[in-house]
Amino acid sequence: FLTGLVPALRLGRLDPQTALRYATASSGFESTRSRQALIALQAALSTLLVTAVGLLGLSLYNLVSQPIGFVARGAAQAEVSLINYSNDQRSAILRQLPEAALALPGVSHAGFTTQLPLTGERERGMDRFTVPGKVYTDSGGPQMTTGAISPGYLGALGVLLLAGRDLRESDHNQNAIVISAAAVRALWPEDADARAAVGRVIADGGVTQLDIVGVAADARTRLTEPARPVGYRYWGTTPPFSGSLVVRSSLPLGSLAGPLRQAIGKLAPAAAISNLQALDQLQANAVAPQRYQLTLLLLFAGLALFLAALGVYALVAHTVARRSKELAIRISLGAD
Repeated sequence: FLTGLVPALRLGRLDPQTALRYATASSGFESTRSRQALIALQAALSTLLVTAVGLLGLSLYNLVSQPIGFVARGAAQAEVSLINYSNDQRSAILRQLPEAALALPGVSHAGFTTQLPLTGERERGMDRFTVPGKVYTDSGGPQMTTGAISPGYLGALGVLLLAGRDLRESDHNQNAIVISAAAVRALWPEDADARAAVGRVIADGGVTQLDIVGVAADARTRLTEPARPVGYRYWGTTPPFSGSLVVRSSLPLGSLAGPLRQAIGKLAPAAAISNLQALDQLQANAVAPQRYQLTLLLLFAGLALFLAALGVYALVAHTVARRSKELAIRISLGAD
């Protein structure tokens, strides 16, 4: 619209007789110069778009290639809802679910969790933790995302234990917790040694004291933010109503999905099973908005670059066509 508007305004102010006398490019030099300026502007804008695509592509690569704190390849998860069961029934089912999954062919690790990585924090799982004897400001101690897990979950997720041990069945209804390396840095910024943190005591909301039995690597909750403090606890007297069963298997998801659904259904017929997917897909979903932006910008940048190239070609072709008579005269007078 703008490209067509500028010549239209110029022609509107031009005397028709003068316009009819324009026979060569020499007499229309000002018009040619304006076309060249518009093409140059279009080429410059398309170059900016292509540069932006390159920068956004580099940002997306850095986002995807950064450590996520767990091994997504070879692992899958299924969301399980046990809302139709009582507390005692849920507790029994959740303790047997990993065992039922481990009985399947190809499954090497299995565990249950209420907080998968790369899904963001749930506000209900955010608590403030303090170190007994430390003095804090009015805001209290650092916040930590806490999730209820079963023994074996960290192994199924592929989270590396930096110090200490994983949770055990004997930790059921006990005040044991595994924290992440980021939690160690938040609780003891002056001495963020993972090995030294094992055996220390922290307080949940300043009330319940928890014994740190292990320190795990940082499993990212969001790729677009630094690793946040995370704590893993065995659920107590109130087992969760829903969560994710994570399994690590040598079989592809297509071969594992059917037997896994049958195993869960046999143990809990009234359970609702949904969102059965590989953790690779979970990682892909975490960068889906950035990938969409890159694709959209790449499309417009390619289109703009094509239009700019087409405009340059059309300008040169039009200029040569208008000067054909002049060129013929020059050649006839001996010009190269």
